[in-house]
Amino acid sequence: MPKRLLYAFLTAALVIGFNASILRADEGKEEEADGKKSEAKIECATGEVKIEKEEAEKEACEKEECDKEKATDKSVSTNSTTSTTKTVTKNEVGDIKIYNYGIQATFINSNVTVNGGEISAEMTQTAPGKEEKAPEAKPQGKPAAGAPPSAEGEKPEKPGKFAELVKDATKTKGLFTIYDKDSEKERKLLWEIAPSQMEQNFLVSGILASGVGVSWAKPGSYLGDYIFSDFIILFRQAKDKMQIIRRNIRFTAPEGTRLKAVEKNYSDSIVASIPIAATNPENAANLVDMTPVLLTDHFEIGRTVGEALGGGYGVDAANSYVEDLKNLPANVVIRDLLALRGSSRESTALPDPKSLMIKVSIDIRPLKDNPDFISRAADIRIGNFVEAYMDFGDDFRDDRIIRHITKWDIRKASPELEVSPPVNPILMWIENTTPKEYRKAVRDGVLLWNQAFEQAGIKDAIVVKEQPDDAEWDASDARYNVIHWNVSHNMAYGGVAQWISDPRTGEILHGGFIIEGDQVRGLLNLRNYLEPDRVQMFKEQMSPPSSAKAFDNCDRFSEFLTDQAVNGLLTVAARVGIENVSKEFTDDFVYQFLRMIACHEFGHVLGLRHNFKGSTLHRLEDLHNKALTEEKGLTNSVMDYSPINIAPEGMEQGYYFDPTVGPYDRLVIEYAYKQIKSATGQTEADALNLIAEKEETHDYTYGTDEDLYSGGPGIDPLCNQGDIGDDPLAYAKQVTQISLDTIPKLPKLVEEGEDYYPIRVGFNYHLSRYFDSARFALKYLGGQYVNRVKKGGPNDPDPLQPVSPAKQREALDFLINTIFNDQIFNFDPDMLNKLATRKWLHWGVSSFGSASEYSISNLAGNYYDSIMYYIFYPVIIRRIIDAESQRPEQAIAFTVPELFQTINDGVWKEILKADFEKINQGQYSNKKPLISASRRMLQRIHLKRMIEIMLEPPMDMPEDARTQAWRSLRLLKDGLSKMKEKASVLDDYTGAHIEESLEKVERALQARLSVQVDFW
Repeated sequence: MPKRLLYAFLTAALVIGFNASILRADEGKEEEADGKKSEAKIECATGEVKIEKEEAEKEACEKEECDKEKATDKSVSTNSTTSTTKTVTKNEVGDIKIYNYGIQATFINSNVTVNGGEISAEMTQTAPGKEEKAPEAKPQGKPAAGAPPSAEGEKPEKPGKFAELVKDATKTKGLFTIYDKDSEKERKLLWEIAPSQMEQNFLVSGILASGVGVSWAKPGSYLGDYIFSDFIILFRQAKDKMQIIRRNIRFTAPEGTRLKAVEKNYSDSIVASIPIAATNPENAANLVDMTPVLLTDHFEIGRTVGEALGGGYGVDAANSYVEDLKNLPANVVIRDLLALRGSSRESTALPDPKSLMIKVSIDIRPLKDNPDFISRAADIRIGNFVEAYMDFGDDFRDDRIIRHITKWDIRKASPELEVSPPVNPILMWIENTTPKEYRKAVRDGVLLWNQAFEQAGIKDAIVVKEQPDDAEWDASDARYNVIHWNVSHNMAYGGVAQWISDPRTGEILHGGFIIEGDQVRGLLNLRNYLEPDRVQMFKEQMSPPSSAKAFDNCDRFSEFLTDQAVNGLLTVAARVGIENVSKEFTDDFVYQFLRMIACHEFGHVLGLRHNFKGSTLHRLEDLHNKALTEEKGLTNSVMDYSPINIAPEGMEQGYYFDPTVGPYDRLVIEYAYKQIKSATGQTEADALNLIAEKEETHDYTYGTDEDLYSGGPGIDPLCNQGDIGDDPLAYAKQVTQISLDTIPKLPKLVEEGEDYYPIRVGFNYHLSRYFDSARFALKYLGGQYVNRVKKGGPNDPDPLQPVSPAKQREALDFLINTIFNDQIFNFDPDMLNKLATRKWLHWGVSSFGSASEYSISNLAGNYYDSIMYYIFYPVIIRRIIDAESQRPEQAIAFTVPELFQTINDGVWKEILKADFEKINQGQYSNKKPLISASRRMLQRIHLKRMIEIMLEPPMDMPEDARTQAWRSLRLLKDGLSKMKEKASVLDDYTGAHIEESLEKVERALQARLSVQVDFW
């Protein structure tokens, strides 16, 4: 930009209210001896302009020679750290920066004029042919070979400066040459960035080496968010600064004009900018102080800790330091101790919530510019995690996104053999904090995947070792793939898988997972920490997660499985009596439980996503056939959220948890890791397609997180969390029956001398599981089976297949006659009086948070309300309407009027299908009313929902629903009017309930006559 235009821009900006500050060009350095420089500092704040000049400057400007003064060498810097010197000419404009919507500019030797509230600055011009020149710099010796040429006018650095800076430092050579200057006051890490390392890609990742025992702030947690926990950087010189650039790799194109267009539109980001302290005269490497960069919160640890503790935290730089550094040939591992300060509501985990110390392990490793790793294209039928980028190189491709699956570089040592050991197996380490009695279960769970690899032609692809107790390496060191074992008083998860991959190719470079050990203690004590809000859990299962939690399912599996396992042990103990549950049984139960967790989490580390259709492999009656399930598994995939496999009473028990990886798991490993030997004329894509086509057959079906939700309740009734068997509705019926059978036996959970709390825990589990089974029935209403298929596949089914009307009616019948039936409330009063809670008051525990009584009516009412809401959810109503057009004209359809009519008749059967002959006999009392308390509650909730749909329908509710709600209320009015005539022979509860309901219906129907409502 021409300097005159630059001044005009600055002047205009200042006039409209920007803050401007003209700073002295060499603040903090010694003045020239002759004192002839003239500098002005102008501050524009709240409309005031202030000019400050030192006395020596005023005297110099009064002299006639002021405008003839020759420019002198002066170093311009915005950082107090040493920077490259630069010779400037008179009236040159220095650095310009924008801070908080203001402009900060440095003018050097400018004539600045202030007129009223305006500031102007004009360059002093010299006569043509008399341009002033900067004095030539004196030669400082020959530059080193490979050194970049000095910019014109730059003043070479002082001889011996490099040697002076690294004096007394400990030098290590590895990936970088690093000088460690450790003094009593501070520790500095000076890095040489060699010319060959400039513009080279490096992968940076971080792992917590120590934490605070709460939520995600636990040891072993990878830093950053779930998907972008690692990133690529490069070093780039910008004059006297070394910039650390975070690469934007999401957009690309082939070399040429298209790539230029991409680079013009999509920018990289600057992570840090560091002054170049000196240049090594021997190899031209730039020396920079990386200490402040390494102690910066690049991974937003303060935010992570703040979310865990309920506050805000920032790095306390004065008390943070680099604790250890390993400069290795292939990578650099840095361990930081970061002191954090802030505020928090959490005081349990910390003695003082205003301060904490956390250790972070940072790994920096170079990435090859042309890696020999061979990427493999993703297929929508196969559930791999992917690395994706947008390629603008081909206008004819229907999708610009290029997707590579994430996978390890596992290759056969002998490719010519059908089955061969790998060149380099995946070596996993079990952290030495893992209790020895649980290590076998963890090891066996990981090694189950070797069965899948061997089927793909690779034998012993995975090796598991135990970290020695005296190991000199730390579990957070990214050179080691570690299975971490943590303990916590606050379990945000039971287990979580993590990995680091090259985002350009999908190659997994490092991975491991965490097991939360305290879930075992909770399991063995038949309890959980808090009484969870089961109704809220139900709602979360039915509703799609927010974008911020879109990937949380990967973190919730172990928590889900722990919940299932506690329920399983409670059920077994209630059946046989707690005193008859042997140690051999619990040891085997815990072994199966931990093996399942390890197998599932390591599946993620191998690149597999969830498969929520995996549970549909077997018929319900085959799930306890041990011979069958040992061979194929309980499900087609351990990546499902399958419940504990509890046999109904009287049936022989099979495996509680999956004993092996399933057929689908083997298929995904084959697709990802099998070395393709293409037949004549066959491409790799053709060979991979033949593998992926198997997914279209029964044993290999796949549905993941995107299929679980679809704008509300998922549309596919076979894609669920927490079901097992090929018919989820049959499983729901089995669950409710097991709960009805088990609840009366819950008092057998308590031994002599123990408190009664386990009865409350068991009751809470079974009552909630009873109502939670409604989830599986609700997804049949307006549902469609979703098939991940491509045209021309083995069976060539349609991608969408509507659920049959018969199945929808079966689901509705289950809701009316099982979920809305009051049989679940026929409890023994003696047992209800044993539903005691535990009462303590000390740190970490507050008995004020849990009521002494167990409010069954409150729990039932909340469930009824949620289930009724989803029966008449706008998305479900719309699906039922749409399904009518998806069937042939002569086909029988399940319609919206049928839905409203069936629910109306089922909920109000005591009114609409009343036995008046029996009612006339007057056999009802307040102790034994015609309509029970739970049914009255259900009817009020239904009535509320009908009035809401008719008068104030939710957004997107089809108009046909409003009409059917009006029709339901008209029918109710007639039925309630007839029943009101029998008030004299009814109990007080039922009589008042009928009168109140009738008045509500009449007022609602009158309100609908309003023109405003009709034409809303």
